[in-house]
Amino acid sequence: MSRQYTHVPLSNPRHIRVVVLRPAENLAAPLDFCIVETSLDQPLPYLAVSYAWDAPSGNTELNCGNGSLLVTPNCEAALRYLRGKIATRRLWIDSICIDQTENAMGERNHQVFLMGEIFKKADGVLIWLGEMDDDSRIAMVAVDNIINQPKLIEGHTDISARLQARLNETRYKTADPFSPIFKRSWFHRMWTIQEALLGPVDRVIVQCGNATMPWIYLVGLAFALDGAEYGSNTWARAIHVHARLSASLSHLDQERYERALPESATVLEPSVESEPRAEGFHFPISLFFDDAREKLATDPKDKVFALYGIFQEFQIAIPRPDYNKPMQEIYKESAIASIKNDKDLSILYYVPSPSRHPGLASWVPDWSQPGWEAVDTRYCFRRDRFDTAKNTSGRWRFSPDSNHLIVSARIFDSVAFRLEGLTKGNRLSKNLRDGTVRDLITTTEKGCGRTLDACRETFEIMTRWVKSTHGNCYPTGEDLKEALQRTFLFDTPALISLVAKRDAFKPWFRAATASDLEFVKMGVEIINAADPSRPYSELESLLKTCLETLTPSQLFFIVSEFIRFFQLVAIFHCHHKCFFHTKKGYFGLAPDPLPTPIRPGDVIAVVQGMEMPFLLRPVDGGYKLLAHVYVHGIMYGEAWPDDANEVEDLVLI
Repeated sequence: MSRQYTHVPLSNPRHIRVVVLRPAENLAAPLDFCIVETSLDQPLPYLAVSYAWDAPSGNTELNCGNGSLLVTPNCEAALRYLRGKIATRRLWIDSICIDQTENAMGERNHQVFLMGEIFKKADGVLIWLGEMDDDSRIAMVAVDNIINQPKLIEGHTDISARLQARLNETRYKTADPFSPIFKRSWFHRMWTIQEALLGPVDRVIVQCGNATMPWIYLVGLAFALDGAEYGSNTWARAIHVHARLSASLSHLDQERYERALPESATVLEPSVESEPRAEGFHFPISLFFDDAREKLATDPKDKVFALYGIFQEFQIAIPRPDYNKPMQEIYKESAIASIKNDKDLSILYYVPSPSRHPGLASWVPDWSQPGWEAVDTRYCFRRDRFDTAKNTSGRWRFSPDSNHLIVSARIFDSVAFRLEGLTKGNRLSKNLRDGTVRDLITTTEKGCGRTLDACRETFEIMTRWVKSTHGNCYPTGEDLKEALQRTFLFDTPALISLVAKRDAFKPWFRAATASDLEFVKMGVEIINAADPSRPYSELESLLKTCLETLTPSQLFFIVSEFIRFFQLVAIFHCHHKCFFHTKKGYFGLAPDPLPTPIRPGDVIAVVQGMEMPFLLRPVDGGYKLLAHVYVHGIMYGEAWPDDANEVEDLVLI
């Protein structure tokens, strides 16, 4: 390897470097470039490049002036495809224009602080997806067919109608025509969010190999896919957060978005129609952080720093990037900024995650860990149905050192004991992640052995939940069976009504409370239903045969004809949760597993301003926040005191 290139220190805090890339007609020709310095206040014309490194560090050597630079193979490919054939191009590309050496931490901090402005002041943004393949070429054409050809399908001039017509054409095909694009690594990297959104929207270009399209086409496609309830979630994982933020940014400059795509106003309307334009627009950044947490970042600190330019655009105050700070401090600052900006405590709903870095305050989300998907009922995307604190406004303050969050709350009860949860180890939980309730019901009706075995396993766990209850009356005065049904269905009115119409809970409850012998009798009754005149002696013989010859799964299959509907609907709301009892006789569901599992002695707190109760663990100096929970009988304000003296300050540490 030749001598390493040494970056000349920038002469002014407002200066950046740009690559001057000389032209070549042949793609394979050696890259010929130099690096120059320019001022952001009066910059040389340049294009900003957004791409995925696709490697933690560079291993491809490029010659540059007084030495060589190491870049990733994808960076080298981007330079080859993006250089002109005739004219020189000036490019800003992070891995070359920012000194990446360990001794340049100060410069790196400052350049990250400027990155939002770097992309805003660029003449355009080039999004490099990588080299072309056949599937991606087909995908690019499919996008163009939906967005850019209004007359392609007669009678359909709006995007949603064209998309629906396209979906009708491919309804029975297994391939998703758009996924080859949305599976590209660029869509799954953290930094690419602000890079795509802060450039001049009418001059942000997506390039794959030599093929190009305007970025706004993909944003438009995302909203059309959402509106058409397109089945594949590949696109949602890839571009949902970009699309949501594009809609929000359109408040700041709607005219610019309308110029970029004549139909963009219609495309963006579903997300912004109920919000005010520009002035006074309020964006909950806790939701933004949560949307972006599934994106990838080599350095977990970038889960916050990569969004700094967006925050500046929305005029949201948050400490500037500093890689010298520990990750725990950076995440705490992001949580404080979220609470102050959002003017509520909704960020507490994003705290639970499969694992957490040590040293984080219990009330601070670990943004480096993937959160729960929007359709996951642990996420509580429908929590606005509940009103545990009687529609009160939240009250909170921070300790002088900002390490503790102090909230107003009432401790209502504590955990007496918990039972085994329907965790990721259960096979049905995996099936639920891979499909939908509708899919599971369908495959079960067809006798799918894998799903049946999984249903039996989860049924046995839920049977233990039911058998842990006693008596006929719940503490609220309602029938115990009614309380169980509402709990297992997360008290969802539409599902409760559907279950009632099919009279699905009674046979399920009978099976769940039956002894082994009674369960077999249920199976025999079903077998014998076709011939009720059969002598009882034959029933006894059949019962004996069932006991001796049927496996548990085979017997469950016979009985499942009457119980599977409620079982599968309930499992959708109960998977990844455990069932617990409180000392006052209440019961509920809590996310499971958690990094800190629920245990006896954990307290249930109703927090002022929050729709759901929270599970807290008493520790020296205060409480650790574990998760939000469902506790039947207190979800609509029943536990919130009329006397303000019963509300106390709880210190979350």
